[in-house]
Amino acid sequence: IVEPDTASEIAALWDPSFDPADVALTTTPVAGLATAGTSGTFQITSESTDTVAATVTATGPTVAILSRTWHPYWTVTIDGVPGTVIRADYAFIGVPLPGGGTHHLVFRYRSPILERSEFASASTWLFVLLVSLGAGVAALRRRRTASA
Repeated sequence: IVEPDTASEIAALWDPSFDPADVALTTTPVAGLATAGTSGTFQITSESTDTVAATVTATGPTVAILSRTWHPYWTVTIDGVPGTVIRADYAFIGVPLPGGGTHHLVFRYRSPILERSEFASASTWLFVLLVSLGAGVAALRRRRTASA
């Protein structure tokens, strides 16, 4: 169901007739989805702090929903091919699946800030290593010079 604004989406979530097992709420239309329900399974196969792998089996086109907080830094691959992550049910990660069958999804959270901090950390360690090696070489040269 497409709810174009946040207030309508939240109101729909509180509606007693809303069943998250049968309906996904989004703020934008998802191409290729029928109005008739699709059945299937969603099984998490592995997860870590920034990656979740899952296997989804569906009888037709659907939106698979991962109950992790949606953020634009989440990405997904569907059977190894980059897919689209949408916000579903106001706060969760949704992935439109265009066809039925079994699909392997890999969700990854990669913040550009994290990537920059990893680079800064690696650069700092390299600098410390080079300074330490330089100090060690200088100490060896002084020792050799003093003993000669």
